[in-house]
Amino acid sequence: MNNADDTTALQTQIALMEQLQEMLLYMITHELRTPVMTIMGFTDILLSDSQNGTGLAQSQSHLERIRSAAQRQNAIIQGLQQIASLQRHPLDLTTTNLSEVVSAELVKVLPQQHRFQTRVSQVSSAQADANMTSAALHALLSILTMISQRASLPSIEFGEKDKTYYLRASSEGFDSGAEHTLPMLLRRLQSGIDFPGAGMNLLIAATIVHRHGGDLRFSTTINQTFTFEFNLP
Repeated sequence: MNNADDTTALQTQIALMEQLQEMLLYMITHELRTPVMTIMGFTDILLSDSQNGTGLAQSQSHLERIRSAAQRQNAIIQGLQQIASLQRHPLDLTTTNLSEVVSAELVKVLPQQHRFQTRVSQVSSAQADANMTSAALHALLSILTMISQRASLPSIEFGEKDKTYYLRASSEGFDSGAEHTLPMLLRRLQSGIDFPGAGMNLLIAATIVHRHGGDLRFSTTINQTFTFEFNLP
């Protein structure tokens, strides 16, 4: 690799690190705060209801919302703990067959009764941490499954082009937004209730790719396909 290639690789890593930091900050300052505000708000309502003698049914609804918010907060905290563990864990690099990993993770991700068409091409092996790679691919496949679930013909494809691996899914009805950056994608996924856990999965996958010195990005075609691309140098 020449000096120009070294400089480009370093710039790519710096850019991904900055995106990871922005995503992590968003999860902590926004997503972690949202369920706390929900819990506080409905707790105040419950206290007011108890003073006013409001019926049990109404209180039950408030308690369900509080429990749901607490569960969401707990899931975010567990995800952040996993991120911290991934940052500390030493890499155990071995020759890894990514096609086999994708096939195994698809079985775990896709429901038993599904309409998904899947295609897993044979790709070149990667020097990677097998456990981390499985976690990253599981996370990306989980996101693609949710994105593709509303398509008339949901599909997921894995392959390789120009030394870059890709995961592609039908994305009918999904709008990723105009700005194709990972932080903006995270916000898009976290903006509603349609993609539970997708934001944390994206952060986990990006962290693992970064730990390997690689780059994670995505591209879309309007109402047709959504593609994750990554390399593991």
